[in-house]
Amino acid sequence: MTDMYSQQSTTVVERRAADVAVIGGGLAAVLSAFTLARAGRKVLLLSDYGLAAARPQGSALQPLKLTDTDPLLVHLAAESSAYWRGLELLSSSQLLSPQASCDVVLQPDRDHAGAEGFSKLQDACAAAGVTTGPLSCSEAMAQFRQLRLPHSSACLLQPDGAVLHAGDAASAARTLAEKAGVVSRPGLILRGWRDRGSCFQLRASSRLAPELLSLFEAEALLLAPEHWAGPCLGLFGLAVEGLQPREVLHCQVDGGMWQQQAQLPLWQYWGEAAPADQPVQPIGMAGLPLVTGQTGGWVLQQLPAWGLPVADPFTWQPASQQWQSSNDDDQEQQAAAAASSSASWVEVQVRQLHQTCSQLVHDVGPLQGATLRSSIRSVTQDGRPIIGQHPGFEPGRVVVAAAASGAQQYGPGSCSSSFQMSPMLAKLAGDVVRSAGGDAALLQGLELQREGLGAAAVDVRDPWEGLQELQAAQAVAKEEAERAADEASDSRQDLAFREPVA
Repeated sequence: MTDMYSQQSTTVVERRAADVAVIGGGLAAVLSAFTLARAGRKVLLLSDYGLAAARPQGSALQPLKLTDTDPLLVHLAAESSAYWRGLELLSSSQLLSPQASCDVVLQPDRDHAGAEGFSKLQDACAAAGVTTGPLSCSEAMAQFRQLRLPHSSACLLQPDGAVLHAGDAASAARTLAEKAGVVSRPGLILRGWRDRGSCFQLRASSRLAPELLSLFEAEALLLAPEHWAGPCLGLFGLAVEGLQPREVLHCQVDGGMWQQQAQLPLWQYWGEAAPADQPVQPIGMAGLPLVTGQTGGWVLQQLPAWGLPVADPFTWQPASQQWQSSNDDDQEQQAAAAASSSASWVEVQVRQLHQTCSQLVHDVGPLQGATLRSSIRSVTQDGRPIIGQHPGFEPGRVVVAAAASGAQQYGPGSCSSSFQMSPMLAKLAGDVVRSAGGDAALLQGLELQREGLGAAAVDVRDPWEGLQELQAAQAVAKEEAERAADEASDSRQDLAFREPVA
């Protein structure tokens, strides 16, 4: 098997050795490299796995919300919050804006999925040592004047949240990593790898000059993919059946002129009971206040449990491209359009998000002029991220750190942001790479081999020369074509066997 590089002359322009090669372009990868470098390791950071798949657009603002129904995720969020504040001090930059959070549920005394999840919040936060306080709807509206809640609602206040400035945080993390001695190669794409026993060899080159190769050697690998975690891990012979991509919608709407940020909580809506004669799936959404500029507004986000499963990353197109905001402000016509059989999944979801937000928050602007964006979130069955040893290699040689932003089913971990967890994921991944022990109980809860993930080592055909086929999904297509050809051949032979001999 050959690739394009064996058919043209190449020039090696760089050779470098490291203790650990961290592969990933997200914040967790950068902070992992920073953590390892501060512990005295020689670290290489290679950002691009080289997948021929669309890259989802990042969010300028990210929630730092501590409440969840899983005590382990609450603990991770609380510890990450402390790390964020430490990174803010180290970088001398504003990385977050303090913001209280408010979880809201309607009809908490009724039997519905949202009420079940909401009832677990306070216990989970108490188990993790995070302070919360129940609020009546009148108390919540007195504290957050932009909320307008039905009398049947219940609320849970958590005062220690924040809104993270994602771009500033990523820039500060890279600066800190480079100051700590991390060798970063953000412009290079992974072109191949191989296991030499005592070390791993990697080759990489830029997109514009693929014939100019950089060769690296590393004793250990830390795989920390940002997007399309499954296919990225597959390049290194790891299949994780329970780690799935899901497309989530973010709708930014105007919210009027607000003079105090305290009026704008982070909030999560847990839903309400559906009428017995109208069984519907509850709306899963969260509200993120805009904290920059003079005009207030909201970023409405679907919870991953209600997102759209992505069948093939290599052919994925953002569903947000299908949507256009209506120029008609007539609510009855909008509702009729959303209910029509011709309405797309995106149209239905966006209008439901906007309608629900308008019922819970004052001064939400019309859909006309709203902007929509799609993001890709990795989800696991339990909503927890993954940190563990690659089962195909000796312990300590290849470590996996894959973030997760939600559960595959509605419930406990349905909206914990992987971005907010990045500092703790980096610390834990660094502990595993260095065999430093760490929190054994916490690592066990995030273990790659835990139930529901279905992690297994698989063969990779010639990852040094033939990785490009996997990066472009050509290997999978080739195997399917060969399988179809074999089946067709078997069918022809079977038919020939049945024909009578003259």
